[in-house]
Amino acid sequence: MPTDTQHNDTLLVEKQSGEVLGPVQGTVEGSSVVVEAIEEIVKGDVLIHRLSDESDIRLVVHDPGYQPQVGSVPAHYKAQVEPES
Repeated sequence: MPTDTQHNDTLLVEKQSGEVLGPVQGTVEGSSVVVEAIEEIVKGDVLIHRLSDESDIRLVVHDPGYQPQVGSVPAHYKAQVEPES
């Protein structure tokens, strides 16, 4: 279930099995992506950042950075990523 947190970016989660989940909302900032904890994200997954012109940027997760819910801040990931080569 989506959270009420405001995020600017739409992402898909591509699992290592090839399964694609989402979309989920997040914020891409350089080598860090904050994303709703709707789908499980693990090291090696690819976050697909869908741009407004319908092109995609593929970001490989190196550290999912799961953050549990604290007070009114919902559970989320602060993933460390780098562009797929």
